[in-house]
Amino acid sequence: MLVARAIYSRRNILLLDNVLASLDSHVGDHIFTRCLCSPALMYMTKVVVTNQPAFIAHAAVDRVLCFEHANDSAMRGDFTVQSLAPPVFKRSEGASIDSTAATEPPSTGKGHRRNSTLPLLAERLGESSPDDSKTREVVVRNAPHEPAAPEPSRQGALDLRILMLYVKSLGSPCAVAGCGFLFVVEHGLVLGGAYCLGQWSHSSDDDMSSSKSTSFQTLFIVLGLVQACTSVVRKVLFVVLSLAASASVHTSVVRALVRASMRFFDTTSPGVILNRCITDVASVDETIPYVVSSFLANGLDIVMSFVAVAATAPLVLAVVLLLVYPYMYLYKLYRWPARDLKRLQSAARSPILSHFNEVSQGVNTVAAFDAAAAVSATSMRVIDASVQAYWPSLVANQWVTLWLELLGIGIVAAAAAACVWLRATDQLHASGVGVVLTYAAQLPGRMGWMLKMLAAVEVECVALERLDELTIQAEFYKEDAPESGHLDGEANMRFGDGTLNFHHVSMSYGGHVVLRDIHVDIPTHAKVAVVGRTGAGKSSLVRALLGLYPIHGSIQLGTVALSSLSTTTLRRQVLGFIPQDAVLLGQTLWEGLVGDVAQSKVILDTIERFLE
Repeated sequence: MLVARAIYSRRNILLLDNVLASLDSHVGDHIFTRCLCSPALMYMTKVVVTNQPAFIAHAAVDRVLCFEHANDSAMRGDFTVQSLAPPVFKRSEGASIDSTAATEPPSTGKGHRRNSTLPLLAERLGESSPDDSKTREVVVRNAPHEPAAPEPSRQGALDLRILMLYVKSLGSPCAVAGCGFLFVVEHGLVLGGAYCLGQWSHSSDDDMSSSKSTSFQTLFIVLGLVQACTSVVRKVLFVVLSLAASASVHTSVVRALVRASMRFFDTTSPGVILNRCITDVASVDETIPYVVSSFLANGLDIVMSFVAVAATAPLVLAVVLLLVYPYMYLYKLYRWPARDLKRLQSAARSPILSHFNEVSQGVNTVAAFDAAAAVSATSMRVIDASVQAYWPSLVANQWVTLWLELLGIGIVAAAAAACVWLRATDQLHASGVGVVLTYAAQLPGRMGWMLKMLAAVEVECVALERLDELTIQAEFYKEDAPESGHLDGEANMRFGDGTLNFHHVSMSYGGHVVLRDIHVDIPTHAKVAVVGRTGAGKSSLVRALLGLYPIHGSIQLGTVALSSLSTTTLRRQVLGFIPQDAVLLGQTLWEGLVGDVAQSKVILDTIERFLE
């Protein structure tokens, strides 16, 4: 892949620092002969660093810089850039390069104006040649994994099951009921304080006794203090319940991802997993509790406003209720596009995260090929696609806000006209007019905000829907449940002498077969090296042994089939595995290697006994 990127960059000079060493001999020879030495690349100067004489002896090589050790502790001598023919390097091992090269005159070819003298630093080139022998293979080429499907996006109303899962994750039903009760008490105390304030104002106008006026003042202060204490307790309890719900959702997602098989990660884009585990979990942690709290608070404020208006001037309430239908109609128009646009907006973030993940892994390649402009253009393209989903959502929000404000103006105008008529006919006291106008003026804003929060609850619950969808997908590929116990003595006896037997084992990645009919018996205490060309299935054989993918056939250790053991027992107590790419979990190297820091003393004692 790196060679292909370098070639497609179409530079005049191509530097290859021993890139063919990690390939099998026939694969490296094929790339060198068919690609690097191709006439199509004659315009490109290629500088290859290698320790394989088979490549240097190729007819297309016209310049060789040979570095040779003088001795083990010092460096001496010079080298010259010479035009050497391929037969020069076809010699027996240990032959002198200096004596052989002396038969060839120094090169005066075009592109080399003079000979160079530099210190030597390398060993003699040994003789090696690709193995042309052909053997029958029972392992087929490792087919590519099944490509990751694009992130799906649902349509339609939210499933009620999603909302019930969140309610159940809040914790104890008693705590949830207690929080709701505190919501009602808090807003009831606010309404009681407003009533006391109105009676106090009315008593001052009627020249009532000072003791009665003082009692209203005292009651108003007491209700205010109780309301403040209730508000603090309610907010603390709501935060605790929200954290419990977030922890429950996060735990279920992590448990599903940890127990998912490798097939899930082969078919799911890393950007999709990152997007749902970062953005959607953040919505569950922060946004959903906020919109739920705002919706409940504004809903109770509206109820208390209706109660106050109904108790003071029922005629005004009748006028206000006539305008409730337009609010509900606006809500129905807004909720459907807002919810679907939120789904599209959330799905559009996954390509951004996938792209940034690829860039972070290939930052050296981007810098080497000076591809920052191309990477920036790709980044802007995926960001623009995300903005295309965000901008209509913002427009829809402003559209519904405008219409809610217009309806609010109508409600305030109707309430004011009704109050003027009632006061003119002496059916409403001045203090009552103040209470009605106060709540009537607050009612449009509260109703509009409540409807927006109601729609926001449904919109933000899309994050719950996406996390639930990720959990279901991961659990579809779930491995068996872990076991906490150790193997008993009977199971250890059935392992016998530790003979490992592969009985007609086949494995596939999706629909691509990578192992076909493997039948191997490995005796006890044997040290086995799995050798094969690139893509032969060496890593796939280890994955089958670890149970990372489903297999056909059986793998037995003694008389115990490994498929009968749980993955936890298999990987903790039966097999030890060191992957090619190590992943250390922990802040320090010691934590990454040891794991449980509490067992550090035990591990140190074990190491000391081993060294003794």
